[in-house]
Amino acid sequence: METAKRGEAQAHPYRVFAWMLLAALTFIVTMAFISNASNRIHPDEFDHVAAARFYFDNWLPPPVADPRTLDSYSYAGVSYLNECDVVYLLAGKFALLAHPFVQSDVYALRCFNLFLFLVLTCLAWTRRDDILTFCILLLSPQIWYTFSYFNADAF
Repeated sequence: METAKRGEAQAHPYRVFAWMLLAALTFIVTMAFISNASNRIHPDEFDHVAAARFYFDNWLPPPVADPRTLDSYSYAGVSYLNECDVVYLLAGKFALLAHPFVQSDVYALRCFNLFLFLVLTCLAWTRRDDILTFCILLLSPQIWYTFSYFNADAF
């Protein structure tokens, strides 16, 4: 009888952790889909989106100043495609799979970051002994914000 109560007491922190992960995931999904894809709520999102769009039709990175990438250059004259970052390729291909469900390039790319957070959530749940390591995901709304719009930082 006592061992059953001890087992329930040990499971209690994991239930709280599960609810907290679910709450964080809910906040991220809400922020991702409530913010409009056509305005500048997320200042650099359009530059990230333009970089990922290049990979809708391509597999290899472009040379610098390739005419096909002109829309990916920011006002400062810099493109995320010129960085050695695989996230835009992965996100671009992921967005092609998600696009039929969300009907928007921006939302499809945001789903990539939602997927990344979901992977972290699953890792956190399966490795509950490392609960303190994953608690960082729950501490800051800034972390939730990073996963709620498309950018390379979440990767």
